[in-house]
Amino acid sequence: MNLNDLTTLQKKYLRLLLYSHVYHSGPINAELIANKTNRHVSTVRRHIQSLVHMHLAESIPGPNGGYEPTAAGYNLLGFDNNLESKNAELQYNGDHTEIAVVDFNITNVQDMSTCRMEIYTNNDISQFSNGGYIEIDIPTDQGLHIKGEIDMLNSVTNQLLVDVDVLSTLTE
Repeated sequence: MNLNDLTTLQKKYLRLLLYSHVYHSGPINAELIANKTNRHVSTVRRHIQSLVHMHLAESIPGPNGGYEPTAAGYNLLGFDNNLESKNAELQYNGDHTEIAVVDFNITNVQDMSTCRMEIYTNNDISQFSNGGYIEIDIPTDQGLHIKGEIDMLNSVTNQLLVDVDVLSTLTE
């Protein structure tokens, strides 16, 4: 199975499940995802059950149960199931802090006017707001230094979407 075998919604729910699982460190119930995505809980369950049938997620019974991505689910999205965060230095509207970056993705690096970055974190993102300005040093082999404005927050996946103004390596 590859990612192209999934529908757009199945990919969306698998990513939501993966990032929510990393943030909450345990099973995620369908009600939480339904509340955060403004979807009916039965709709969410139906989509996640399709992932269970494909062995990309598993259902955990009990009062603290819910759904968790399987190793196959992690692998399909290009992660191993020991997804760990890396601490990154962050400056938000002038205040210095540190956040735990689980994953990030940068698009349109060839055109800075449309360059965007998705940052997935283990931290609570309620401290951030749309329009806030961040500067972040992402720990990679080269080290990335990024400056930009927060365009969107996703509290389900703990994702910041940033319109990038400056992108450089720490070695430059």
